[in-house]
Amino acid sequence: MRNKLLFLVLGITFLGLIDTMMLVPIMRLYADGLGATATVAGLIIGIYSITNTPANVFLGPIVDKVGRKVPLLIGLVGDASCMFLYSLCTTPMQLMLLRGLHGLSGAVLGLATASLVADYSPPGGKGRGMSFYSIAMGMASFIGMMACGIVMGKGQDVNFVFYAGGAMLIIAVGLTLFLPKAEAKSKSAGINFRMIGIVSRKKANIASYSAVFSQWFVMGIITVLLPIYVVNLGMTAFHVSMVMAAASAACIIFNYPAGVMADRIGRKIPAIAGLAFLIVAINLYPLATNFRQLIEAGVIQGMGMGLILPSALAILTDNTRKGERGTAMGIFHALVTLGVAAGAPIAGVLAQWFGNDFSMRLSTVVPLAALFTVMIFVKTGLPQKETTIFHYPTSQGREH
Repeated sequence: MRNKLLFLVLGITFLGLIDTMMLVPIMRLYADGLGATATVAGLIIGIYSITNTPANVFLGPIVDKVGRKVPLLIGLVGDASCMFLYSLCTTPMQLMLLRGLHGLSGAVLGLATASLVADYSPPGGKGRGMSFYSIAMGMASFIGMMACGIVMGKGQDVNFVFYAGGAMLIIAVGLTLFLPKAEAKSKSAGINFRMIGIVSRKKANIASYSAVFSQWFVMGIITVLLPIYVVNLGMTAFHVSMVMAAASAACIIFNYPAGVMADRIGRKIPAIAGLAFLIVAINLYPLATNFRQLIEAGVIQGMGMGLILPSALAILTDNTRKGERGTAMGIFHALVTLGVAAGAPIAGVLAQWFGNDFSMRLSTVVPLAALFTVMIFVKTGLPQKETTIFHYPTSQGREH
């Protein structure tokens, strides 16, 4: 029964995330078509992250208190409504408002599904459970963007993408109804927002969060700087897409082996290996002189990403009770969004000041810092339970 529920949640995760990924290639063009200036178009794209990041953090304790199912249903219905309403936008301001609302509703999906996967994964298989969750996320990204490209390449109206994404979200709503009613797991009298501090102060969780943030920070850096390298080598946007596709494919392929490794030898080694691969990839991109070498760097980057996600998520699962996992996963998803949001503009500023090559290499400071954090804060082997860095009294006067 537990395995059936686990794979049901994975299906909901895939269907719930694919709509956002389908919008990535077209949102800027859609904003331009509504008359948005370059600045407004940037705000339209960025407003999703601006609302999604804090919503992930503050909705976590709510999901812990009221359970996973009802907030997940609300989030999926909200996402589906936004997808259908995109087709009715006639001004850039309408689109911006809708993107902000989409960011709010989308926040519930990630933290609720990640918490459910952690809840339904067997005690000795948390790493593998989280590897399947990482695969669902990766497949949603890969297939969503590819499907959008195929649809638009065949001359379909942009509204077709909105309707298709909305339809998949409706299917996800139907699947969510089959989940058992999730009881509130938190034992606190009310919604405990102090849980954000309690969860984020655990040493192993700090290591997990630093690894996740660094992975997506690097992704933001590469998203900005890689196209410049490709163009300078005389290639086109097609080659950029192929390098990113190679990274995504390698990430998906390495997710499950990373989960198995995390369950057998502990979370620390795959996390460190993944961060090391990221550092290598960042330094290989500036050295590439042809398409084959760019693909090789992309594969190494994907290997690193594939190793980091399951091990980092398993660390969070190890170090949180069921009544804390919504909070923990909310912070995780917030850092995914924040990493890209920080990495992309920082890459642009550094490139303007120091040039592309030096900027790419300088960005290794972030994954290198995360690597040392994992080495110091995560114990070798299993289990991985850690204490908090700061001890302070709870509302009942006990220490955590």
